[in-house]
Amino acid sequence: MINNYDKYYKISSTDNMLWEPMWQLSTKLYPVEKTLLKSKYLRRLHFIRHGGGAYLNTHYIHSRLQHTLGVFSLVAYFYPDNVELRLAALLHDIGHAPFSHTVERIKGVDHHRWTEEIITKSPLTSFLMKNTVDTSRIMDLIEGRVETVLQNKSSNLHLDHLDSFVRSAYASGILTMTPVEILGKLRRGDNYIHTDVTTAKQLWSLIINEAKLHCSFSNIVANNVIKEMVELLIKKQVLSMGQLKEMIDSQLESLLLDNPLTCNLAQKLWYEFDSFQITNEIKDTKKTYYSQAIEKLYLSIPLVDKQHYTAFAK
Repeated sequence: MINNYDKYYKISSTDNMLWEPMWQLSTKLYPVEKTLLKSKYLRRLHFIRHGGGAYLNTHYIHSRLQHTLGVFSLVAYFYPDNVELRLAALLHDIGHAPFSHTVERIKGVDHHRWTEEIITKSPLTSFLMKNTVDTSRIMDLIEGRVETVLQNKSSNLHLDHLDSFVRSAYASGILTMTPVEILGKLRRGDNYIHTDVTTAKQLWSLIINEAKLHCSFSNIVANNVIKEMVELLIKKQVLSMGQLKEMIDSQLESLLLDNPLTCNLAQKLWYEFDSFQITNEIKDTKKTYYSQAIEKLYLSIPLVDKQHYTAFAK
C-alpha cells in the first residue's frame, strides 16, 4: 500500500506516473523516460540548485531537477505523444555544472557542450540508441535549432523559461495567479504557446522579476565570489574541469570551505554575506575587488494571439 507521501516522490513504482506538484500535473511515463529518471545523469540534477549561489541569501533553493520535471510535465501536457520533445525536455539540463550558471563565465565551462557530450558521447548514448532515439535530433530540439514550445531562437516565451519564471516567483511568494491557473490560461500553437492579455501581463511581471533577481545584490555577490574561488582552484590545479563537471553542489561547497586557498573567503560568503559591497567604481585600492558584468537577461516575451505581449502593453 502506498502512503500519501509517495505522490511527492519522483516516480510511483506501481503505475509509472510522475507527479509534478507545482503545476499539479500527473504524467504517464514511457519506459525510456522512467529509466532516464533513475539514471545518474538525471539524479545528479536533484543536488544542483537552479538559482546557483543565490540560495545563500534568498528563497531560491529549488533544484535543477525540479525545474527539469516541471518543463517535462509541461511538454507532456501540451504534446503528450511527441516522444522526442518529451525526451529533449528531460535531458535539456543534464550538462550543468554545480550551482548551475554560477561558474559559466570560467573558460572551458559550457553546459551546452557538456549536455551534448553526455547525449552523444557517453554511456547514455548507447542506451538512447538502443531505444531508437535520434541523439542529433534531441540536440536540435534542446538547442532550439528546431523551433518548438521547449526552446526557440526567437524572443517568444517557451516552456523552459516559463517554468523558470513561474518557479522563481512561486518560491518567493509573489504570484497573483497560481501555477494551475496560469496553466489553464495557456493555449497550444504549432510550435508556441499563447494566452490572453491578463495572463500575459502576469507572466511579463514574472519575467521582469527574474531579471531583477539576476541584477540583485544577493545574486551578483554570491555567484561572483563562488566563480572567483572556483577559478582560483582550477588555476592552482586543485580542481580539474573534468572533476568540476561531474560534481554536485555539496561537493563543491565542501571543497571551497575546506581548501586553504578559499576557506577564509568561503566562510565570509557563507556566514558574513552582508559584509560584501557592490560598487561601480574602485575607491580603495587596498581592498579586493571582483568584476561582474551582466551579459544576459532572460527576457522572453509571452504571446497573445501570436503577437508579443509588449504590443498590447503600450
